Amino acid sequence: MLPSEAKICQNCKTDFTIDPEDFDFYRKIDVPPPTWCPECRVRQFKTITLGLPAAEKGGDPTRWAPPDDRVQESDFYVYALGDEHMCLGSSCGLGGYYVECLGGWLSGYKAITEEFDYGLRAAGVSMKDLTVITVADKNAKIVGIYPGARIRNLPYLMRNHRDLVPADVFKECSDQIPRRLKDLQ
Repeated sequence: MLPSEAKICQNCKTDFTIDPEDFDFYRKIDVPPPTWCPECRVRQFKTITLGLPAAEKGGDPTRWAPPDDRVQESDFYVYALGDEHMCLGSSCGLGGYYVECLGGWLSGYKAITEEFDYGLRAAGVSMKDLTVITVADKNAKIVGIYPGARIRNLPYLMRNHRDLVPADVFKECSDQIPRRLKDLQ
């Protein structure tokens, strides 16, 4: 296991640390370690800001047929815009499986309607080829914003939100990722 490593954020120039278990995880999913601090990775994108109400929360109606016609009460909520064609939870692939394992709710929508676009269209943002993932806490307040991210990136992105789930659940689900990747290949 690699030791903790101090880094300087390429965006704001503040110090941050990458822990040994993070290095192991990045190696398992074959992605490089981050170059931006956790705060810079999740601050704001256009009209979407931290603390904004999430597009969906527990009890909200969905576009799905029963039993998925309402968003389930969850430990946290993930909303993916512009990525997969409509999907919920594990039907979204590995990222969806990971969110479900952690106790969260994931909705993915390829077509971004005005109803759920966080005001991006009204602000003049082109919806063509746009992908954005938001992560919200149990109270459905946005705690993470990831423009350009895709559902398959969720095992990596959720490392920034360990506080949303118990540590043992986070570890257990993270340990399952390499096995699930092999199952999907």
